Amino acid sequence: MKKLGLIVLLFFILIGALCVGPLNRPYTAVKQYLLSSPAQKAHFHLKRGYQCEKEGRFHMALWHYGRVVELTPSNSEAYIYRGTLKNNYGYFESALEDFDKAIALNSHNDTAYNNRAFSKNNLGDYAGALEDTTRAIELAPQSPNAYTNRGIAKENLGDYKGAVADYDKSLELRPNHDRTYTDRGNAKKELGDYQGAVQDHTKAIELNPRNAGAYNNRGLAKDALKDYAGALEDFDKAISLSPHYAYAYNNRGFTKNNMKDYAGALRDFEICLRWRPQHPGAYFGRGNARAGLEDLRGAVADYDIAIQLDPNDADFYEARAKAKESLGDYNGSVEDWKMSKQLRISSH
Repeated sequence: MKKLGLIVLLFFILIGALCVGPLNRPYTAVKQYLLSSPAQKAHFHLKRGYQCEKEGRFHMALWHYGRVVELTPSNSEAYIYRGTLKNNYGYFESALEDFDKAIALNSHNDTAYNNRAFSKNNLGDYAGALEDTTRAIELAPQSPNAYTNRGIAKENLGDYKGAVADYDKSLELRPNHDRTYTDRGNAKKELGDYQGAVQDHTKAIELNPRNAGAYNNRGLAKDALKDYAGALEDFDKAISLSPHYAYAYNNRGFTKNNMKDYAGALRDFEICLRWRPQHPGAYFGRGNARAGLEDLRGAVADYDIAIQLDPNDADFYEARAKAKESLGDYNGSVEDWKMSKQLRISSH
């Protein structure tokens, strides 16, 4: 009886997976499916997986794409569809495996290289992403996504001029893509072109007024220009669009520090750390806020954690040196000044 019950259950699961919309003649649909060829079954699952993906039904989409892979294991496109779905939901390591398989089956598919580069960028393998996007561009010179992804890789490798050039090409091919304007704005900020960064983020916002990242990044550029009121307004907007945007709280905290609103900054850093407890910059910012409020021991405690999380940031040691000096810990202060100077020399 248990075996029969399981068969009945699987039968109704199959009906649910096969039928799109109202259940019109489900038994006929099941019969047609069972009698169809593997290629026909794969085509059905591909269409159904795409529909589930559009509806935001990740697990069902993943199951359907998995069936496509099982039914047509030599079809590189099947791995690309499944890998792209995984990328969209943040499963980058698993997506990478699918793109590796797709490229092994067809080494001339630019989409596989480009999407694998997206996975690698998100996994921190920027050199690998650079290699994959360059190959994608060789295969499809008119692909804006490939230029954007290569720009992201170059930006993370510190080649900001090269990144801007790639974003320029991407926008030439696809002029109304808000995220590429945001990416180019970030690279321009790193080059010290703060006005150019503000212009790019403003364009991104015009194209997509709900792009919280564009508001956040424009706020950073405005802060660099010492337009603290404008920066604060942008961070407020980013947070209103995305209330759990930890980095917007962090960045707003630094702007409030610059405005000497240390109590407000302290609250923002604490909210950021609630969601990002391993973020060294937030401990550094909170330490600065505490120093502004003359809680020097609390500031040193925060700088200690920031340095523990990121021992290679010269600013952290410099801030702790100043706090220790004010507390009368001159030996500790001297050691931190030495470390700060050493890190600054080694970074050039």
